[in-house]
Amino acid sequence: MIVSIRCKRESRASSKLGALFIDFKIFLMIFICGYMMNVSLYYVISMVSEKKSKREISTLIPYKRSGDEMYFFLQRRDANAKLLPDFFGFFGGGIESGETPEMAMLRETKEELDYEPYEYRFFNRYEFLTSINNVFIIEVDDTFENKIEVREGRYGKFLSREEVDSEKMLSDPDKQVLKELFKELHA
Repeated sequence: MIVSIRCKRESRASSKLGALFIDFKIFLMIFICGYMMNVSLYYVISMVSEKKSKREISTLIPYKRSGDEMYFFLQRRDANAKLLPDFFGFFGGGIESGETPEMAMLRETKEELDYEPYEYRFFNRYEFLTSINNVFIIEVDDTFENKIEVREGRYGKFLSREEVDSEKMLSDPDKQVLKELFKELHA
């Protein structure tokens, strides 16, 4: 009887210690990923402590071809942006209550670029550490920049595949999306 009580006590203590260790490992993983992606420590801690659900977003990636080259139109974020300040990223944002991913992409594109895309298509859905991204794409021509007005972020810019690969101010998840997009478009 004494042995079983001792085992139960050790079991409870070790399970609490194990849970604490797992929570610490999760925090450490999120902190390191957040640091690598230039996400503030406050944001990482709030995600863990409040156990927030992942934010679902929709984005549009305009792209153009020039011979064998492919260019992706990306937003240069403001220096004071909440997430990834001064980084390049996609145009788009959060899905509001009652919206489908497509509706959110159309609304965000109008808000951020003063542009209404017509011949776009759904590319893929990506689940990352803190968000779920519904990615839409549209092929545009050389007159695209004359048809838009960048209303959010510092500016928009077409980046080549080489520029995407070497750009230090582009998050790894966004590079992953663009790498897969490039692969599909070149298939």
